[in-house]
Amino acid sequence: MIDESLKDLEIIKDIDVRSDEVNITLALPFPEIPIKEEIIWSIKESLINITDKIKIRETLMNKLERQKFFNMERKSWKEMGL
Repeated sequence: MIDESLKDLEIIKDIDVRSDEVNITLALPFPEIPIKEEIIWSIKESLINITDKIKIRETLMNKLERQKFFNMERKSWKEMGL
């Protein structure tokens, strides 16, 4: 478990709110991240009281973003003693 927000992990790259529509860009560390659907559901669930017009676009992290993500992940595992 990584004890960081999706924004801190740079998974949420951009949020654009227009009228009653929310557009979010996610940057994933690799294409088939196992918890992708859980992340998307979590984001939509947290916004459902605001709007049901939520569009999520996916992209991949660049090399530097991915390295930062993995460094945060390793740090979290070390802190847990694993």
